[in-house]
Amino acid sequence: MNWGRGRFRVVAPKTEHQDGGERWVPLFPELRPFLEEAFERAAPGAAFVVTRWRETEKNLRTGLLRNPPPGRAQALAAAVPEPPLVA
Repeated sequence: MNWGRGRFRVVAPKTEHQDGGERWVPLFPELRPFLEEAFERAAPGAAFVVTRWRETEKNLRTGLLRNPPPGRAQALAAAVPEPPLVA
């Protein structure tokens, strides 16, 4: 996490052979307060502030659409398009 530059590192082992397996992405202002709170609550020396979804077999989209945050169901469904159907 680079708070000063407003970005965070994403590790992607599947693309390690192509681009080193990591990239830096912008930290959207809407997410910053939530990540700051998670950082403050994390144990000292923790490598990850969000640990609930560290398992690679979890599908976040399905879970969020099934149990969206209160008051966010319609906005979330509109923001996350369905994947295309393959015949």
